[in-house]
Amino acid sequence: MAEQEMKEVLQRLSALEAKAKVTEDLEQIKRLTERLINAHYNMSNVEEELNCYSEEAVLDTGAVLAGAKPLKGKAQIAEFLKPRLPKDIPPMAMPTKMASFLVHPHITLDGDKAKGNWLLYHMYCFTTTYQSLYWTQYVGELEYVKENGQWKVSYTKMTPRIGPPHPKRE
Repeated sequence: MAEQEMKEVLQRLSALEAKAKVTEDLEQIKRLTERLINAHYNMSNVEEELNCYSEEAVLDTGAVLAGAKPLKGKAQIAEFLKPRLPKDIPPMAMPTKMASFLVHPHITLDGDKAKGNWLLYHMYCFTTTYQSLYWTQYVGELEYVKENGQWKVSYTKMTPRIGPPHPKRE
């Protein structure tokens, strides 16, 4: 093979490797976001949810919890995640999310950082009868960063679009 042909083959191979890396990063970000949402709405494993966040992550709950300041770092996020149910409502009488799903991911990569927009839907129902009550829709704005070779969520903001007002949380 001539030297020029070899250079062209190596260039094409390099371009294919770059495309494969982008595809791999996008897929890892999608899976990370799915793990984050599943852990959050499963409500049983705060540690799994925290593992999705970077060390310096910001969780902006202001759009959902009016006036709330953004939570900065894993310690503040962990404190926020611990009390999952309102204290004055018995869990069996409270509607629960029985279905949550993410759609329309739009992710842009910039080296070891990325941004993503998602739509998140929830179906709420009664815990005793599983009767559907209503659906909600949120727009998710997320930012991602690579930490030690793994993608992590560095910023999260969920803005409600459709559904009843979110209950206040003290």
